[in-house]
Amino acid sequence: MREDVLGDIYEARITRVSGRSEPELRRLTSSGRAERSPVYSPDGASCFFTAGQGERRRIMRMKLATRQVEPVGPPGGGQPAPSPDGRYLAFTRFRMGQGERSGGVV
Repeated sequence: MREDVLGDIYEARITRVSGRSEPELRRLTSSGRAERSPVYSPDGASCFFTAGQGERRRIMRMKLATRQVEPVGPPGGGQPAPSPDGRYLAFTRFRMGQGERSGGVV
């Protein structure tokens, strides 16, 4: 997965053509918000990412089969990291005015 300068997230399927890798891009998001830090769920069925900025940012989960998107965790969460068994999602949380980052698990 990768993100572009406007914040959209793409999925790239890598295929071999004549010994060269050629990425086949598929846009996953295009909401107009800054979308960052994409990561697959361990089962590959979902993609977690951060949408928005500062306290307004949220961790979102997209079901890849339907492209249905839903918020996960509290406002201000970012940099999602699912556990290997998929039962937990670790993240960072930025709190405006406090100049600190904290972490959490959903």
